Amino acid sequence: MKRSRLVIAVVLLVAFIAPIGAAFSTPRQPSPDSSEARIEINVLAASSLSSAFTAIADEFMNTHNITVTLSFAGSSTLATQIEEGAPVDVVAMADNSNMERIVSAGDISESSVTTFAKNQLAILTAKDNPRAITSLRDLTRQDLTVVLCDLSQPCGRYAAELLVNAAVDVKPSSRESSVSGVISRIRTGEADAGIGYVSDLVANEDLSGVDIPLSDNIVASYPVGIASQPSSGSSTAAQLFVDFLMSEKGQALLSSFGFERAK
Repeated sequence: MKRSRLVIAVVLLVAFIAPIGAAFSTPRQPSPDSSEARIEINVLAASSLSSAFTAIADEFMNTHNITVTLSFAGSSTLATQIEEGAPVDVVAMADNSNMERIVSAGDISESSVTTFAKNQLAILTAKDNPRAITSLRDLTRQDLTVVLCDLSQPCGRYAAELLVNAAVDVKPSSRESSVSGVISRIRTGEADAGIGYVSDLVANEDLSGVDIPLSDNIVASYPVGIASQPSSGSSTAAQLFVDFLMSEKGQALLSSFGFERAK
């Protein structure tokens, strides 16, 4: 009888203690890399990063339990989209001025911004350069149709600075909202040439290019930053993507697409 009463007392004591322990325990939050919850981050990037970031996002998702949704546009367009409330966790620009614009607006954390790559300009032509373009001065030829990026975009401002450096006056037939537009015009035969990035020649094997002398060329810096209020709700996941971008593997992937290393 005494043994039975002892067993009952122990059972009642355990039943009483268990809820108390649960009340005071801290619930465990799943990490971005756990199998409990897959986080989705929105990465906005300049058009010239399209091929490189697609490969980088694929590699990143192979090693992290995080989905990356990519969106590409000219850097000025990206800044406007963010200002208008587009969901963003990470943004990568082709210039510092547009990054500074959204940092000043409070959309991107200033302390998170870092340069992750550099790039240079090149003359883009159709495959095998059928119009025999050899220099920037050739872009002034009357028989050529030349397209450039809009001056509101980094690729347009860089090209304008480049042409001033070379003392060459080019009158483009059109100005495109991103370097992708320049490439499209050349690819479809609507233009004979344009000015884009060295990385564009690596990413588009159906184009050819002409090198621009270093004395005239522009070195473009590419900054990346994390949203002050990430759309995913996870600044940790956003930081993991930036860390991967800056890692040896991320830098090697960027180099394979024609970008120069950040340092």
